[in-house]
Amino acid sequence: LEENKNLRKQLSELEREVEALARERFCQTGLEDPALSHDPFINIDQKFPYWCPDAAAFDCTLCHRIFWIFRRRHHCRACGFVFCSRCSKYRKVLNIYPYLDRKVRVCSECYFTETP
Repeated sequence: LEENKNLRKQLSELEREVEALARERFCQTGLEDPALSHDPFINIDQKFPYWCPDAAAFDCTLCHRIFWIFRRRHHCRACGFVFCSRCSKYRKVLNIYPYLDRKVRVCSECYFTETP
């Protein structure tokens, strides 16, 4: 039991170190941190999103859980940022994709944003 507590503590420390290294590397690319610039109040039907590159996304934009082999990256079709499956489980029809009449993956922020 004590060994499990120690292992969990070590794992948490390692996750924090990996996140810090990932953010440091992200900042060295000269890109803006998407977690700081995600604006859920933009009119998502009037703007074609710029997709954040996969290589620049080390963690989910909303919950900040780190991506790895069992936690995949998913782009929100409305804002273009990268999210985990929990934070991008919603689907919505978007006017910015006139050739698509089906619902596409969006993050929770964009799903609950009012659209005209």
